Amino acid sequence: MRSITFLTIAILCIAGCDKSVEPDDRHGTIYFNSFESDADTTGWQGYAAYGFYNSAPPDGGNRSLFISGGCIMPHAVVDLEPLDEDRFLMLKCWASPIYGGQVINGGYISLIVSGEHSGSIDIEVTESTWTAYQPTDTLFCPANQSLYLNLSCGGFIPGSMLVDLLEVVRVK
Repeated sequence: MRSITFLTIAILCIAGCDKSVEPDDRHGTIYFNSFESDADTTGWQGYAAYGFYNSAPPDGGNRSLFISGGCIMPHAVVDLEPLDEDRFLMLKCWASPIYGGQVINGGYISLIVSGEHSGSIDIEVTESTWTAYQPTDTLFCPANQSLYLNLSCGGFIPGSMLVDLLEVVRVK
């Protein structure tokens, strides 16, 4: 009897864990990151120096993502899960080109769709203090299309920026 009870509990636990977490449909959020945990950059790739910095915008927690790049690209890229249906998307974030109390060349934050319907939304980080960026442009992303975020700073002239509250939002 004891083994049957244990088996039943184990099956219920496994079945309960099978459900995947879906984006928050109430607000249309496809991706959100406030970079409060070291695990928040898991899956990110690139050739920039990136890490965490103890500075954040209002309501941004305690930390932000620091990106510093040069000639070799991409600087910091993360692939997002393909969407299961066609969507129009917006990109929002807070960012600052300030690091160590100095204004440094900022950078770009891009939401990119690749493939037949390629395109992007770009944010240029230029303001000298923490600034909320929300372009009015939308980006069409067909179902099952590759979608990724690309953060870049500098080129021949190195640049850096702080990024926080990075969000990709579904447009109704």
